[in-house]
Amino acid sequence: MRTPPLPLLVLAAALALAACEEQPVGSFKDAEFVAAGARAQQSFYFTPGSPQLRPGEAERLRSFIAGQRLTEQTDIVLRVSHTGSPVLDARRRGAIRASLPRTPARVRLVAATDSELGADLRTDAAQVEVVQYDRLVVRCPGNPAARYELTTPLPNDGCANALNLANMAEEVRDLTDPREFGGSDGVAAAAAVGRYQDGEVIVVPLQMNIGN
Repeated sequence: MRTPPLPLLVLAAALALAACEEQPVGSFKDAEFVAAGARAQQSFYFTPGSPQLRPGEAERLRSFIAGQRLTEQTDIVLRVSHTGSPVLDARRRGAIRASLPRTPARVRLVAATDSELGADLRTDAAQVEVVQYDRLVVRCPGNPAARYELTTPLPNDGCANALNLANMAEEVRDLTDPREFGGSDGVAAAAAVGRYQDGEVIVVPLQMNIGN
């Protein structure tokens, strides 16, 4: 049997690779964490053109918060509408946060969307939502390959990693609404290393008392 010339083999290989590149490759979807605990929300209103809440709204806000079950693992999410003035928006965020009573819950300010506040409430409205993280749902997607995908079905790990992560998390809400990383104090750490290198650290010998 005669072997095809080398240039023909190279051309055939290139065409085969080009055909492979046109085929979609199967993708692997990760597990998702969903906070499925209780949620309660209420809208509150500002005086038009003013950073202050309308008369009676501050009291209504405090009454709403007092009726919730708040713990250190609870979030109070504040969504304030956009007026077109960054200064007024900032003053309104400060005013509604100052109207909240003291609470162990974490208070979060997030950007409001028109769909959340309603088209007729965009200018002078704020929404306060209380989120409980006492129920967490781990969604484990299957990962079968479609008929047109050039791959074999990817294995479904049964969400083992996701379940382990959920069990190890210090705060469950960090899986769905993580805290902002504050960073490390590099200046203090570098200064400590410098003092050690300069011989400014006094090392006290370890003393052990051994009883009879």
